[in-house]
Amino acid sequence: MVRFALWLLVATPCLFLLFQGHGTSPKGESPVAFSHYVPRSVRVKVTIVDRMTGIYEAPEDAAVRSVIKMALPDFDVRLLPPSLLDCRAKDGDSVTLTAASNQLADISLDAMNAREKLLLGVPLDLNAMKQEEWELLPGIGPVLAARILADRQVNGDFASLDDLHRVTGVGQKTLERLRTFF
Repeated sequence: MVRFALWLLVATPCLFLLFQGHGTSPKGESPVAFSHYVPRSVRVKVTIVDRMTGIYEAPEDAAVRSVIKMALPDFDVRLLPPSLLDCRAKDGDSVTLTAASNQLADISLDAMNAREKLLLGVPLDLNAMKQEEWELLPGIGPVLAARILADRQVNGDFASLDDLHRVTGVGQKTLERLRTFF
């Protein structure tokens, strides 16, 4: 009985937070909430130059506007270009805001680098990686990374991870080691 009472005491606030969520979303946006369970979520890096950088987790269909509001709840997003705000955030996106006092000076939307994606468990893009990023992966050294880039330049993009078989030095064992990163 005591064990059940303790469990109930701990679980009640957690259930309330799970159903209530945290944060707010602009009208017409999918709600963005910090919770332990975010179905099909994306991780987005938001950098406000000279102030802070953070990684935010949002639902897969969240707009960039919602992620910025998570990072800067008091920021007036109407200062930002609507075409960028309405874009859907993708796993591994990186939003950089440069602000002068309370006015926006510049905004950019890029992708995180491979090192950051690896740390967060974000799938890598076979066709966007540079040589030094390939070298971060197990079983890929400078020579093999250079061969992968040369093959991609000569034969075009890789349609899937299995296309790495066409690169000399990439065998089945290497492919299996790499599978979790893509």
